[in-house]
Amino acid sequence: MAKPSPPTYEQLVEKYYNQYLVLKQYRDKLDAQPPTITLDDLRNKAKARALTALQDAAHIAERGTVDIAGDLQDDAEYRESRIDEYEKAYGEWDDAGDKALLISLVELETQFRAIRRDLSRATGLIDKEKYWKALRENSEAQKSLQLTLGIDKKSREQARISGNPMDNWAEIKTEIGDWVDMLMEEFVDMANKARTEEDLRDAMKAKLSWPLAIVDAVIHNVKRVNGILQEQD
Repeated sequence: MAKPSPPTYEQLVEKYYNQYLVLKQYRDKLDAQPPTITLDDLRNKAKARALTALQDAAHIAERGTVDIAGDLQDDAEYRESRIDEYEKAYGEWDDAGDKALLISLVELETQFRAIRRDLSRATGLIDKEKYWKALRENSEAQKSLQLTLGIDKKSREQARISGNPMDNWAEIKTEIGDWVDMLMEEFVDMANKARTEEDLRDAMKAKLSWPLAIVDAVIHNVKRVNGILQEQD
């Protein structure tokens, strides 16, 4: 049987857009009076996620030929663009201490992006769990720095008008939430295709990021409960 062709950008956009339409968090925003999000907003989110998915697929396809120099150049360009965006949104950072903290925040953002890139290239479950842990810790560090800098409240209206560089913490939480939704869908598909207990264990570890003790407990107790039910029958 021929291997199915990978989805196109347009197909991914439609897939993610339709997913967003049924997610409660977005339905509530659409149904609010007045609405706090539009269908165009959801389509733009779907476009951004589709681009990320294609980039991740490209990284996976290039696992054996990682261009380290290219990655470093890409990180440097991203780092510079983020500094420019923050200065446009919030003005010059005159205080030396604040400037240093801002540089640290941008460095964390750059690392977050690099960790995601490495996660998309990872093949082993241990590596994937390591990168997920690093993403969570990085997100918390970003939140702490944002609070210190006052970015969560400083010039909020000005930033909104000029195109806030991300409303970064809120965006990170949304991105991780979307990512978790995607992993949940992939888990269901992977679990439905499982043929052995080991397949199910791998699905829970890879897609749910559950610790081994929890995976073992779930498998053990499903067997135990099924045994009790069979005895009752």
